[in-house]
Amino acid sequence: MLFFKPLVLLGIVLLNYVYSQSGYSNVADSIQILNTDPVIENSSANKDTWTGLDKGYHLVGSMIFMIGTAKGFQQYTSCDHQQSVIYGSGITLSLGMGKEIYDSKQKDNHFSYKDLVADIIGLAIGILILNID
Repeated sequence: MLFFKPLVLLGIVLLNYVYSQSGYSNVADSIQILNTDPVIENSSANKDTWTGLDKGYHLVGSMIFMIGTAKGFQQYTSCDHQQSVIYGSGITLSLGMGKEIYDSKQKDNHFSYKDLVADIIGLAIGILILNID
């Protein structure tokens, strides 16, 4: 349970950075992005920037999912720490890759290597946090 504090702090720092890079002047404007049509937002490759809000979601989401999955394997199965990290990493990476493949099949959408890189960075941070504990 010791890893939850750094996880929350890291998530806040990362989302704050992504928000500051998004170009919105306040929180209300940034929330407006959630009400836009994702097909229109993702229709252009130039919208897929390294500092986009979506990359923060991918990073933090994969980090949290990886930690939760690994802890779940460790707690509810007979897996040791190393096995649970491997299983959690595999499942998290598979979901990230699956989402990008799904996106590539959608009209006016594309496979984003940048999203996948953000997923992998989140996965690596999750592994680091699990090994601190």
